[in-house]
Amino acid sequence: MKLAHACALAAVLWSAAGLASSDDKKEKKAKPCTIKSPTDRFFDLNPISVQPDTTKKGKDGKSHPAESWHAKGYDYPANFTINFCAPVVEDLDDVVGLDSHATKNVSAYYTQHGKTYSIGQQNSELVFRGRKLILNYTDGSPCGEDSDYYRRDVHSLETRKKHDDDDDDDDDWHKPKKGKGDKRRKSTIISLLCETDSLSPPDEATVAFVAASPDECTYFFEARSKAACGGIEKETQQLGPGGVFGVIVLIAFLVYFVGGCMYQRTVMHQRGWRQIPNFAFWESIWRFFTVSGRRARRLVGLWHRTDLRLHDSPALHAALDLKPECLWQIFTWDSHYVYHARLRALSTAITALSSPNHPSSRLLVLRESPQTLFPKLFSSSSSWRPTHLVYERDTDAYARDRDAAVDALARAAGVEVVTRNGRTLFDPDVLVERGNGGEEKTYASFGLIAGPKGDFGVPEMSELGFADGAATTGIEGGEARALAALRRVLDDVEYVATFEKPAMAPTEWDPPATTVLSPHLHFGTLGVREFWWGVKGAVERYEREKGEGKASGMPVNLEGQLLFREMYFAAQAPLGHRFAQSHNNPQCRHIPWHLPSTIDPSTGLSTGAYSVDSPEAERWFLRWKAGATGFPWIDGLMRQLRRTGFVEHLGRHALACFLTRGGCYVHWERGAAVFAELLLDHEPACNAGNWMWLACAAFCDRFHRCYSPFAFPRRWDPEGRFVRRWVPELAAFDAKYVYEPWKAPIADQKRWGCVH
Repeated sequence: MKLAHACALAAVLWSAAGLASSDDKKEKKAKPCTIKSPTDRFFDLNPISVQPDTTKKGKDGKSHPAESWHAKGYDYPANFTINFCAPVVEDLDDVVGLDSHATKNVSAYYTQHGKTYSIGQQNSELVFRGRKLILNYTDGSPCGEDSDYYRRDVHSLETRKKHDDDDDDDDDWHKPKKGKGDKRRKSTIISLLCETDSLSPPDEATVAFVAASPDECTYFFEARSKAACGGIEKETQQLGPGGVFGVIVLIAFLVYFVGGCMYQRTVMHQRGWRQIPNFAFWESIWRFFTVSGRRARRLVGLWHRTDLRLHDSPALHAALDLKPECLWQIFTWDSHYVYHARLRALSTAITALSSPNHPSSRLLVLRESPQTLFPKLFSSSSSWRPTHLVYERDTDAYARDRDAAVDALARAAGVEVVTRNGRTLFDPDVLVERGNGGEEKTYASFGLIAGPKGDFGVPEMSELGFADGAATTGIEGGEARALAALRRVLDDVEYVATFEKPAMAPTEWDPPATTVLSPHLHFGTLGVREFWWGVKGAVERYEREKGEGKASGMPVNLEGQLLFREMYFAAQAPLGHRFAQSHNNPQCRHIPWHLPSTIDPSTGLSTGAYSVDSPEAERWFLRWKAGATGFPWIDGLMRQLRRTGFVEHLGRHALACFLTRGGCYVHWERGAAVFAELLLDHEPACNAGNWMWLACAAFCDRFHRCYSPFAFPRRWDPEGRFVRRWVPELAAFDAKYVYEPWKAPIADQKRWGCVH
């Protein structure tokens, strides 16, 4: 009888779940101009979408017809008109390159020399790039090589051709190329930021022009509004017939379960799992699905994340030690990765790992975030369901949250999880146990505790929302490239043994003065132990030839740089997300910087937004971010970072010092967020740690030692070759003035094309 009752109950529950899901769990179609973030916050930009029939009160208190939003071009010779998720309300008669029908759907434009140029057509789909809320307009007026841009003087400034050319060959860049039939068109990218001013109305927005691409095909704006702060979606929830039936069945099940447990406990005196009603029946079902036939087969999923290599891979060894009948190597395409330079390097690294594998055991690139993918793989109905999941441990704050969620899913599904440390020389969690709870605030104190012990192809750049030529970095990923680069470094034994970080010229790029192996460590295409022992071997060979004590010492040598990396990972391990912020971070000193982060009071964590306590500091920050401060050394470094994704270590120091204590007094979290977006070798722990170090907020207190934007670069490059390369506006300047162009006589500035 018990078996019959249990089967009937299971059937009723199954039918109820089906009806409830069909009636009440249908996905609602998203409202235009709205989106939900990965953290389930709801964003609705409709309040700032201007409609033609609306009116607004002016400063005179009277109602006036609504206008679209406007942004001044400042250093760009035009002003812009923009609407959000809707066409502009202004009447446009003639737009360059668009027919009369398309003119009605222009969402952003500017007027110049009597002509109107569209920089994007209407689009109401919002997207997230990491934590950034983005609205993108495309299909504007023709631009670039296929428009008449190359056959006219766009701004009546002949010298603009020189200014926009980042290359050294200025002879024929402006000539149209043959064989390209498709027209390129102008587009707009708007980054939406939260307006934290409590007095700001929800239907107001402030739009600021940030920059335009050199070929004037892409325009970047930032818009600040309360509508971009997010909240809870307002909707009316109605319970359908299936839902009502499901509630009734749920109540019946609870009565059965609670009543049965009380009976088993009080009458039958059962304890533990045996308090469940009909325990023997449910136990037999559980064993049937989780044990029967699975002990004889080991199906192992090897989840690659920060170990895109086959050498020096503890996780791969652990997977093979299980002697699996089938080994699936998988990579989940996580949307947490941002910026085209880093995505390109990641794409090439995955491609390189996939190519040498046997066709029957290739790397499977699964195009979905792990939080939503693994529930499908672990499902009992999935033919892919593994018995074991193996991966390399990652202690980054985001990775800890992600892995905890996946581990919980695996345990619930009966999948055994096996993890190995391989990203760092030492396990950060073990160092925390050995040390002072992770509060290692100096390199010396760290040294006391550290000691040795379907379509599964790689997505193209265009699939990720970037143009094929968007990534301009010369650094590509892949295990073979990483090992070849390591061999080139180790073959120069004298370079390795005498390496001193402060002696590496930040102005050298082709070839660079440093190893440029950090991107390979970041993507896991190079094992950190392979690097460490290779360096140790090279130093030993050098000292056998030259004598002991001739090599560089800690902490400036190559081994010291790897231990700095270990120190930051260990410092981050006990703090998680708090390590990347000053609020509630015991490692960090409180300093009243400008543009402080907005803190969520419920979690104590930064929301990603910040308060503009000083409009002047905000302007300085945006100019620093765009490489347009007017300080050639700083602007050259930032432009190099934006174009290549890489800046030498001392160059990063100069950028961080200038933005914080050395110049702008802007919060270090603002700069850390920009580096997190742009750096190829971005490690969250190292990035936050270095920014705190350079701001003298933690790890270092030598606040009086600043990097001069004039004297420091002259020490390495008195002729200013680096500045001329990355700031071509100053290519013709004498070396005397290249770092301080404002000191040049005005006649020379005009002759060299700096002013007109």
